[in-house]
Formats: sequence, structure tokens, C-alpha cells
Amino acid sequence: MLGGFWVLSETKTEMETKTEMMGTPIVTIKTIGYAPQTKKYVGTWVDSMTSHLWKYSGEVDAGGKILTLEAEGPNFLLAGKLTKFRDVYEFKSKDQIALSLQMLGVDGKWFTFMTGIANRKK
Repeated sequence: MLGGFWVLSETKTEMETKTEMMGTPIVTIKTIGYAPQTKKYVGTWVDSMTSHLWKYSGEVDAGGKILTLEAEGPNFLLAGKLTKFRDVYEFKSKDQIALSLQMLGVDGKWFTFMTGIANRKK
């Protein structure tokens, strides 16, 4: 936490995970906070693979279990174009979050391109 306002998340892949881009480990930094003026969650994402600064905005569902953040970023299906992305975080417990990464396809439909589970390291 940063000042009680921001959650900072840094991810570094390790050589043993084989999660690399062309032999180079991947490093990411994400921020998520709440903007009371707009009543939205906001955030940013940068990584070691691209020069794009992702800017997120989103909401938590009525049950308080699912945070959906939307951003615009490089379309990996159409070089040089931007498209919409959605990161969906489902809070399974205080120690586990399910993640679904989605992209708006050229057909106008959302598709999931990555899923994962994050477990709190104890």
C-alpha cells in the first residue's frame, strides 16, 4: 500500500517459470486506487515488453467481489491499432484472486486471452 490510497503490484518472472519474452524475464508494475470524485477505481500498468502506458478505470460489482478495469492499448491482432481491454479480478477469498484478461476483437466481441489465479504469499 502507498499512503492508504494505492495498491502497488510489481511482478518479476523468474527464469524457472519460462514466462519470458524472447528469453528476457518480464517485469510489470501496476497501480490501483480509488478516485472518490468519479467513484471509480483507477490505475496504471507499465511493463518491460512495451512502451505503452496503460490507464485503467473501472468499478466493483454490487456484491463487492468482482473488480472490472478497462483500458485502451495496442491491438496485438492489428499492428499499429489500439483497442479496448478489460481486466476482471474476482476476489475468491482474502488470499486468492482469479484474473481474466479480455480484449475487444475486430468483430466487436470480447474474448478472453489469459486467465490466472493469484495466491497471497505467506
